[in-house]
Amino acid sequence: MTEPRYGTSDKFRINNSKLQLLLRCGLAFQFAEEERHRWATPAMVIGTSVAAAAELDNRAKIAQAPRPSLTDLVDVGVARFELEVSESEVTATRFELDQAKDSAAGGARGYGELLSPRIDGVLMAEEVLIAEIAPGIELAGTIDCVTDGVVRDTKTGRRWSAQRADASRQLSAYSLLYEARFGTPPARVAIDSLYQERGVWRAETLWSRRSERELSAFVETAERAKCAIEAGVFLPAPEGAWWCSETWCPWWKNGKCTARPGL
Repeated sequence: MTEPRYGTSDKFRINNSKLQLLLRCGLAFQFAEEERHRWATPAMVIGTSVAAAAELDNRAKIAQAPRPSLTDLVDVGVARFELEVSESEVTATRFELDQAKDSAAGGARGYGELLSPRIDGVLMAEEVLIAEIAPGIELAGTIDCVTDGVVRDTKTGRRWSAQRADASRQLSAYSLLYEARFGTPPARVAIDSLYQERGVWRAETLWSRRSERELSAFVETAERAKCAIEAGVFLPAPEGAWWCSETWCPWWKNGKCTARPGL
């Protein structure tokens, strides 16, 4: 039930992306597990492209090597964009893809100009981590960046708010993985939000922390997800969910989901 990079286990193993998909729409989770089909939206591919540029930059910092040039970051971001488009079913027109490719290049450059100078002392970048967070339950994940006592996650797209960072389950998941890896919880967690405003790339770092109560809440959510999956309970998205639409759901578009509204 995890991605190939996380391997298999005789225990229940899940990552935050799968958990979030289950919570948003159980049917989408079920269909994704059945088909193992890669699909993406332009926004998802842009985010992956910027993440590739960030990884190149962070790995150079770990090795204490010269910082990649902005041209290097853009080239890596565009190459990753083209790879993702070739390997995934992207729900977009050719014009939309061309626009998204330009945004991927701009986002990679924006990362180098706006976010990279803020991030020092990188200890880990894009490293696969697996931790047993409850009896029989393993959490898998890949943290974007770890510095001394800090877990950081880069987000490209809509501007994030402090409230959203405080509520992020992903940062809770990463905190659990950090603690398993380093033996102590992170002192802080952060969202590095990269977004466009009137066509100009901007960046903001949103700081947060995770208490034991918030971490235990994540574990409880994973435990309840395990119960639902093993019982075969896959509920459709709630009424009014914006992601339950032809634009955002491939199973709406191909007609597989018969629980969608408007039939």
